[in-house]
Amino acid sequence: PRIGRFPVGGMTTRELEDTLETIYGQYMNSPMVRAKISNHRVTIFPGGSGGTAKVITLQHDNTTLIEALALAGGITDGKGYNIKLIRGDLKNPIVYRVDLSTIEGMKQANLTLRANDIIYVEPRLKPITRFLNELNPYITLLSTTLLIINSVNQIQQKL
Repeated sequence: PRIGRFPVGGMTTRELEDTLETIYGQYMNSPMVRAKISNHRVTIFPGGSGGTAKVITLQHDNTTLIEALALAGGITDGKGYNIKLIRGDLKNPIVYRVDLSTIEGMKQANLTLRANDIIYVEPRLKPITRFLNELNPYITLLSTTLLIINSVNQIQQKL
Protein backbone atom coordinates (compact mmCIF):
# COMPACT_ATOMS: atom_id res chain seq x y z
CA PRO A 1 0.00 0.00 0.00
CA ARG A 2 1.08 3.52 -0.71
CA ILE A 3 1.27 5.83 2.28
CA GLY A 4 1.64 9.14 0.47
CA ARG A 5 3.38 12.30 1.49
CA PHE A 6 3.35 13.99 4.86
CA PRO A 7 5.33 16.91 6.31
CA VAL A 8 8.39 16.03 8.36
CA GLY A 9 9.77 19.55 8.87
CA GLY A 10 10.70 20.28 12.46
CA MET A 11 10.93 16.61 13.47
CA THR A 12 14.04 15.11 14.97
CA THR A 13 15.35 11.95 13.32
CA ARG A 14 13.98 9.87 16.19
CA GLU A 15 10.52 11.48 15.91
CA LEU A 16 10.50 10.76 12.16
CA GLU A 17 11.50 7.14 12.75
CA ASP A 18 8.78 6.69 15.41
CA THR A 19 6.15 8.27 13.12
CA LEU A 20 7.09 6.02 10.20
CA GLU A 21 7.14 2.93 12.43
CA THR A 22 3.62 3.79 13.60
CA ILE A 23 2.38 4.29 10.04
CA TYR A 24 4.03 1.14 8.66
CA GLY A 25 2.90 -0.75 11.76
CA GLN A 26 -0.62 -0.69 10.29
CA TYR A 27 0.63 -2.81 7.37
CA MET A 28 3.56 -4.80 8.86
CA ASN A 29 4.43 -6.56 12.09
CA SER A 30 6.88 -4.55 14.22
CA PRO A 31 8.60 -2.55 11.48
CA MET A 32 11.94 -0.93 12.23
CA VAL A 33 12.73 2.31 10.43
CA ARG A 34 16.12 3.99 10.21
CA ALA A 35 16.06 7.53 8.82
CA LYS A 36 18.97 9.73 7.85
CA ILE A 37 18.68 13.47 7.40
CA SER A 38 21.08 14.70 4.74
CA ASN A 39 20.57 18.45 5.19
CA HIS A 40 21.08 18.98 8.89
CA ARG A 41 22.38 22.55 9.21
CA VAL A 42 21.98 25.31 11.75
CA THR A 43 22.83 29.00 11.50
CA ILE A 44 24.69 30.61 14.38
CA PHE A 45 25.03 34.33 15.12
CA PRO A 46 27.49 34.24 18.05
CA GLY A 47 27.31 37.94 18.96
CA GLY A 48 30.16 40.35 18.66
CA SER A 49 31.34 42.09 15.54
CA GLY A 50 29.80 41.52 12.14
CA GLY A 51 30.93 38.73 9.87
CA THR A 52 31.00 36.09 12.58
CA ALA A 53 27.79 34.27 11.61
CA LYS A 54 28.28 30.65 10.54
CA VAL A 55 26.25 27.87 8.99
CA ILE A 56 27.26 24.57 10.55
CA THR A 57 26.38 21.12 9.24
CA LEU A 58 25.63 18.94 12.24
CA GLN A 59 27.47 15.61 12.14
CA HIS A 60 25.31 13.94 14.79
CA ASP A 61 21.54 13.77 15.21
CA ASN A 62 21.71 14.64 18.89
CA THR A 63 23.87 17.77 18.72
CA THR A 64 22.97 20.17 21.52
CA LEU A 65 22.95 23.96 21.64
CA ILE A 66 26.16 24.02 23.70
CA GLU A 67 27.95 21.76 21.20
CA ALA A 68 26.87 23.91 18.25
CA LEU A 69 28.12 27.06 19.99
CA ALA A 70 31.44 25.32 20.61
CA LEU A 71 31.64 24.24 16.94
CA ALA A 72 31.09 27.88 15.95
CA GLY A 73 34.06 28.97 18.06
CA GLY A 74 32.19 29.92 21.22
CA ILE A 75 30.51 33.17 22.13
CA THR A 76 32.59 36.16 21.08
CA ASP A 77 31.60 39.40 22.75
CA GLY A 78 28.03 38.21 23.11
CA LYS A 79 25.67 38.02 26.03
CA GLY A 80 25.77 34.40 27.17
CA TYR A 81 22.75 35.15 29.33
CA ASN A 82 20.57 36.11 26.35
CA ILE A 83 20.68 33.37 23.72
CA LYS A 84 17.71 32.70 21.47
CA LEU A 85 17.07 29.42 19.66
CA ILE A 86 14.68 30.19 16.80
CA ARG A 87 12.87 27.18 15.39
CA GLY A 88 10.23 26.65 12.72
CA ASP A 89 8.62 28.96 10.19
CA LEU A 90 10.11 32.44 10.42
CA LYS A 91 6.67 34.01 10.03
CA ASN A 92 5.58 32.39 13.27
CA PRO A 93 8.68 30.91 14.94
CA ILE A 94 9.06 29.21 18.27
CA VAL A 95 11.72 31.07 20.27
CA TYR A 96 13.52 29.46 23.20
CA ARG A 97 15.49 31.77 25.49
CA VAL A 98 18.56 30.32 27.14
CA ASP A 99 20.67 31.85 29.93
CA LEU A 100 24.10 30.22 30.18
CA SER A 101 25.02 32.23 33.27
CA THR A 102 22.97 29.96 35.55
CA ILE A 103 22.89 26.23 36.26
CA GLU A 104 19.24 26.13 35.21
CA GLY A 105 20.17 27.82 31.96
CA MET A 106 22.92 25.27 31.34
CA LYS A 107 20.29 22.55 31.64
CA GLN A 108 18.20 24.39 29.02
CA ALA A 109 21.22 24.48 26.72
CA ASN A 110 20.96 20.71 26.49
CA LEU A 111 18.29 21.25 23.79
CA THR A 112 18.74 18.95 20.80
CA LEU A 113 19.04 20.97 17.63
CA ARG A 114 16.94 20.38 14.54
CA ALA A 115 17.67 21.15 10.91
CA ASN A 116 17.36 24.86 10.05
CA ASP A 117 17.43 26.07 13.67
CA ILE A 118 18.86 29.55 14.17
CA ILE A 119 20.97 30.35 17.23
CA TYR A 120 21.22 34.06 18.03
CA VAL A 121 23.48 35.39 20.77
CA GLU A 122 22.73 39.02 21.55
CA PRO A 123 25.86 41.12 21.03
CA ARG A 124 27.34 42.97 23.98
CA LEU A 125 27.14 46.72 23.46
CA LYS A 126 30.48 48.48 23.72
CA PRO A 127 29.80 52.19 23.20
CA ILE A 128 33.32 53.39 24.10
CA THR A 129 34.99 50.89 21.77
CA ARG A 130 32.57 51.76 19.01
CA PHE A 131 33.18 55.48 19.52
CA LEU A 132 36.96 55.00 19.42
CA ASN A 133 36.69 52.88 16.27
CA GLU A 134 34.68 55.65 14.62
CA LEU A 135 37.16 58.29 15.81
CA ASN A 136 40.29 56.35 14.79
CA PRO A 137 40.49 57.53 11.12
CA TYR A 138 40.29 61.17 12.23
CA ILE A 139 43.01 60.70 14.84
CA THR A 140 45.19 59.03 12.19
CA LEU A 141 44.61 61.91 9.78
CA LEU A 142 45.42 64.48 12.48
CA SER A 143 48.60 62.71 13.61
CA THR A 144 49.78 62.32 10.00
CA THR A 145 49.16 66.02 9.34
CA LEU A 146 51.02 67.02 12.51
CA LEU A 147 53.91 64.73 11.57
CA ILE A 148 54.19 66.37 8.13
CA ILE A 149 54.04 69.87 9.65
CA ASN A 150 56.70 68.93 12.21
CA SER A 151 58.94 67.45 9.50
CA VAL A 152 58.60 70.57 7.35
CA ASN A 153 59.46 72.78 10.37
CA GLN A 154 62.53 70.63 11.14
CA ILE A 155 63.74 70.92 7.55
CA GLN A 156 63.20 74.72 7.53
CA GLN A 157 65.16 75.11 10.77
CA LYS A 158 68.14 73.23 9.33
CA LEU A 159 68.16 75.43 6.24
